[in-house]
This record gives sequence, C-alpha cells and structure tokens, in this order.
Amino acid sequence: MDPLSGLFQLTGSFRIAVHGLLAALMALSFLAFRALLVGRAFKPLHAAGLAVLFLTFPTILIKSLEFGSVVICIPALLLLIGLAEKRRWGWFYVVWAVAVASRQSALAWLALPLGEVVIRWQACPGGRGRSVIAPAGVVAGGIATYAGFALGMNQTHAQAVITDRLVSNLDPGQTLQGLAVCIAVFITAGGLGRFMAWGLGGATVPASEGGRSQTFLKLGGAFAVLAFYGSDPLGFLHFEHSLFGLGAGGAYLVLAFATAACGWLVNPLPLTAVPACAALACAALVSLRSPVWDYYLIDVGLLGFFSWRCLPAQALPGRARRIVGWLVVGALAAMHVGFVSNVNQLLNRHAGVIRLCEPALRAGIITPADLSVAPFGYQAWHLYPYFIAHEGRAVPDIADFRIYLAPQSLVLELSRVDDPAAAGRGVVTTEHVGTAVIAGGVWPWQWREARGFRLKRTGRSAPVVQLDRATYRFAPFPLTDAEWRLAAQARP
Repeated sequence: MDPLSGLFQLTGSFRIAVHGLLAALMALSFLAFRALLVGRAFKPLHAAGLAVLFLTFPTILIKSLEFGSVVICIPALLLLIGLAEKRRWGWFYVVWAVAVASRQSALAWLALPLGEVVIRWQACPGGRGRSVIAPAGVVAGGIATYAGFALGMNQTHAQAVITDRLVSNLDPGQTLQGLAVCIAVFITAGGLGRFMAWGLGGATVPASEGGRSQTFLKLGGAFAVLAFYGSDPLGFLHFEHSLFGLGAGGAYLVLAFATAACGWLVNPLPLTAVPACAALACAALVSLRSPVWDYYLIDVGLLGFFSWRCLPAQALPGRARRIVGWLVVGALAAMHVGFVSNVNQLLNRHAGVIRLCEPALRAGIITPADLSVAPFGYQAWHLYPYFIAHEGRAVPDIADFRIYLAPQSLVLELSRVDDPAAAGRGVVTTEHVGTAVIAGGVWPWQWREARGFRLKRTGRSAPVVQLDRATYRFAPFPLTDAEWRLAAQARP
C-alpha cells in the first residue's frame, strides 16, 4: 500500500491525505535543509530562516505543492547530501531506493558514494579495501536495484518514447547548451551558498589564504554568474510558472544573481569534490533532454548550494557582516511573500476552473476540446490517455495532447465577492449551450478573500486534431471523497 492510499483510508478525506502528505514532505525538506546548514556552523534560527526561504523559491514551492515525483526527491536529495557527508551509507541506500523508485533521474545521485570511493581510494593507499567497501557496496547495490526496478515495473509511455530514445535523439548542440546551463546553475547556487556562509554562517576564507587559486575562484565564479544572467536564462529555459516575469520578478533575479556573484568575490570557499561529481552526473542526464525545464535543475542547484565545507574552528561572522546578510535575506524574503501569494491565487484559480468544467463536461455542455482554459494536469486527465493510444503513440513530447484543444473557446472571468464566507460553498450554475455564460460559482481566491468565477464561451474555434468520439472514452475527474474512492477501486 502506498502512503497516499494509507492516509486516504485513515482519514477518509482525499484532500487531507494529499495535503497532509505534501505538508509532511515539505516539513522533511525544511528539517533536512536546516540540518545541513547547522552542520556548516549556522545558528539554528538562522538555518531555519534560510530553509523557509529555500522552500518558498518559486520552482521549489510549485513542485512541493504538486503531487508528483519531484516532491519526494527534494527532501530525499537533501537527506542524501547529509548522509553522504556523515558516511552513513546504509541509510543512504534506503533513502536513495525510495527516491529512484519515484524518479529515474535519482540514478545520478549514486555519484555521491562513487565520488567517495574515488577520493578514498586515492587518499588511503594502505587501507583502500576497508575504506571503500561501504560506499562501493551502495553503488553496486544501487545499480542492481535500479535494474530490478526497470525489469519489474511496468514501462510507462514516457519511458518508451523518451527515456529509451535519449541517445538516438541526441542533438550535440542542445547537449552542450544543457551542460553549460547546468554548470552555470551549479556555480550560481554555489555563490548564493557562499554568501550566506559569509553573512550568516561561519565558513569563510581567511584573508591570509590568498594566492592564484583563490583569485581564480573569486573572478571565475563571479564572471560565470554574471555571464549566466547576461545570457537571459528566461529566454531559453522553460518554466512551469511566470513568477519571474511578474511584478518584482525582474528585481528579484537581479538581486539573486548579484548576491551569487558577491558570494564568490567575498567568500571563495573551494569546491568539495563529492557534490561536484554528483552535480556533473545530474548535468549529464539533463543535457540529454530537450527542452530544459526549470525543475530539471533542482538537483544541480542543491548540490551547488552545499558544495563547500565549514572548518570547525571558524568563528561566526561579525555584526557588520550579519547586518549585510540579513538585509539581503530580508529583501529576498519580502519578494518571496509575493511569490507565495501569487502561487496561492494560481492554485485557487485552478481549483475553481476544475469545479466549473467538470460538471459542465458531465452534462455535455462543453467538450474536452473546450479545456484550453483549464490547468495542464486536468487537461491531461481527459486527453492524455486518448493521445498515447492514437496520435501520440510515438511522440516524445507528452504535452502534444493539446492538439485536441480548441484555442480560447472558453475564457474565465473573475469578479470580487463582498462576502468572503461565500467562498467554498460550491454554488455552480450551468446554462444551455448557446448562451454566453457556461458555468459560474464562488470560490476561494486569497486569504479571507473570495472571487466569483464565470466561464464564458467566446465563439467556436477548431482544434488542430478532432477527437474521434467513437473511440474516446470519457473518464470523470473525481470531485468528492466518494468519487475518489470509486476511482481507486476501479483502478486495475
């Protein structure tokens, strides 16, 4: 039994089960991130504040609120970084096995114990056998486990048309660009981590330790960060959100990149080899994919942020450095408040649209082709199974099911509601096809705020490909706990 099914049976509420599981995984991410910082001489309160900042970074926040494999892998990677640093290889294997069962890209994380094997083999010529047995065993066991999962689990459509064809579909230009992006993200995240260590932690490079290597790290790291910003990453990376392009998003990027560049200039701590090796392995996988989405880079970013170590004897930063550090963190946090608010509105918008579209679909007032106004996952529920059985049988882009959508056949109108208590009452009205308003209701919008939702037809527009109504099988999207229970029982 998977955790979600167990929570659903325990609580009787699918909503509580999903949100409870997501909240538990976010709490685990918080604790793991905080523990990594405390282990690097950050005060517990400072570490907790930075952990909250991490969890509210737009890409991390959205993937942590999305019920998919990434929400499991974020805390898993944080735990694995800490376990690798402490050389607790038994627990490392357990956590890694859970992660790779959810997301294949976790295979690259075996580079953490593999890097340890290489380093210990070189550092301990007299006791190589004893020092590498545990991490080497994790690598060998991990490869065997991955092979067992690959053979024992049902092959998904994505594995058949994407994973199994990565090498044959390789584009050298895209591969090099993907590698360059991953290296730039690693260096940028590393600069942020080093700035936080300089301003709030205890890891700094003593002024007496200069030399060419430190100069290279200072100038090379800062230059790489600024070059990455100058290349306009929003132009060639794909994002599941538009938060960096809204409101203070532009100013946020300027501050974040400037902070990363300053981190290398004021605190050029040397790279630790093990996370750098793991980041390179993750980058190799990302470079095989095209296009590159923002969440592909989470692994590289986390490994970059923690790509340094703290010497136990180093003192905490002085007052001036703490002030500068907290000013930067405070400015970033203020913008994160806006990000959280926008994400909350986005999720409430999605929920309201689904609650309007589903009854209209069941009543035959609209068709699946009218779902261009709906969120991506809900569109996929109704169209993806048909797509992979017909036009998408050999198509690697899973988003191509949108060829069945009629562009902007429906639009959503929002209006203010004076009574916030009306939110969530779920009043839905449907009217006959031919009238402008298809459905309407009152749903939550923001904390203590509600909005009136109305779906209106703009006119008839045709999709690129018409659904074959004779072979299309309509599967209702569950809206209540009873419907979810029936859907779970009907699952093969």
